[in-house]
Amino acid sequence: MAVPVAKYALEKNVKNVVSLVSDFGPGLDAEKAFNTAFVAGGGKVLEAIRAPLKTTDFGPLMQRVKALKPDALYVFGPGGPATYAMVKAYNEAGLRAAGVRFLGHGRDG
Repeated sequence: MAVPVAKYALEKNVKNVVSLVSDFGPGLDAEKAFNTAFVAGGGKVLEAIRAPLKTTDFGPLMQRVKALKPDALYVFGPGGPATYAMVKAYNEAGLRAAGVRFLGHGRDG
């Protein structure tokens, strides 16, 4: 699922990203797939951030992202409270207003 997101980002002229994933198997797999495809396509990963699986306070991490000034933020979470908290923190940190695109994907089931 992550490789098409990387290709989409490159097609939309995203040059650099920060990846933020929950630190568990599927998150690490998504991070590797996205970052590998994005770099292979000519993009740059400014930082790869891994959050503990049960984290729901993403505010400090979003401030770190904002300071790096990427074109986009790629996220992958386990679903539920952690993922909702990522989106909420992205909005509260003003990343959208700062021009940082939010990249992720949905899952069925």
